[in-house]
Amino acid sequence: MARHRNPSGSFKIKLADGRVWRIRESKTRLGDTVHLRTDITNRVAREQELALKSAQFDLILDAVDQGIMLLDKASNIAVMNRRARELLDVPPELTRPGTPVERLLRFNAERGEYGPVTIDAAMERMFALIRSPTPSVVERTRPNGTSLEVRNNPTPDGGFVGVYADITERKRAEFALRESVARLEGLAANLPGVLYQRIRRADGRFDVSYVSEGFERLWGYTAAEVRADPSLFLEKTFVDGSAGIVDAMKESLRTMQPFAWSGPERAKDGRIFWTQTLGRPRQLSNGDVAWDGIILDISEQRRVEDELRQSKARLESLAENLPGVVYQRVRHADGHVTYPYLSKGAQEIYGYTVEELMADPAPF
Repeated sequence: MARHRNPSGSFKIKLADGRVWRIRESKTRLGDTVHLRTDITNRVAREQELALKSAQFDLILDAVDQGIMLLDKASNIAVMNRRARELLDVPPELTRPGTPVERLLRFNAERGEYGPVTIDAAMERMFALIRSPTPSVVERTRPNGTSLEVRNNPTPDGGFVGVYADITERKRAEFALRESVARLEGLAANLPGVLYQRIRRADGRFDVSYVSEGFERLWGYTAAEVRADPSLFLEKTFVDGSAGIVDAMKESLRTMQPFAWSGPERAKDGRIFWTQTLGRPRQLSNGDVAWDGIILDISEQRRVEDELRQSKARLESLAENLPGVVYQRVRHADGHVTYPYLSKGAQEIYGYTVEELMADPAPF
């Protein structure tokens, strides 16, 4: 009753049946009380529903692992979730709704967040991203070593949304991978041959996913040329009689066992040289088969072997034309004696074949 005797403004009451009224009371000049009732049940229900959805939205935003900052068309902060506040690590008063984003950007520029540039240059660059009509993705490393990926997108109403992700571990992994590749390339560049990976696709095609720099030194084709035309790796460099490597790889594919093959190859300039190719197959998760291997240049070894064969042939020819018997006798550590070489004169003198005498040299 006191409220009715001294009316002041308005108040809400909830009835037993759930309806909500807004009561407005005021005094007239004659001292009477004017009492206005408005049923605001529906509006209150909508406000409660909106508050619930807003609370749910905030919970969802705070649950995601990415930082999210939404700006209105006046470049004021409309929303900034918990993760964004953590990643940006700025004072709470700079993240509240309604705060001009310029204050946050200037704070970051002053503490060197945008690199070794002037504050004005940093502000100009950041506002260019915010006001750009096209999406963009930038990466930056904070002074504390944290690497951030920022996806910038304009909103239809002229605002802006930025999505922040901590990519520190990814950047470390990328760095470690680059270091590993650099070490492999350095090792491969100093090997006297070629490291390679050849892949047989599930549809039967062959690709060359990797060849080291040695391939260009031997064949004259760059790694890029070989990847663009995998037939340069084997088929187009065949010399007559060297196609046996295809059979060796087919057998390796059938048995999934390593293979080894040696034979002549033809370089880009027409030069013929000899190689030994080794490869070990392995099944990839997608059904492809990869051979990891090495190719060695054995041209010098082949030349020495040819010279030794020719020298041996000349010596044997000379020995066969000498009178008597030309032989090589070896006494082993255990006392027994063998004859690695006997000329044909031994058969004429002793009546035994060379093979018989070498198997049992007692008659000799």
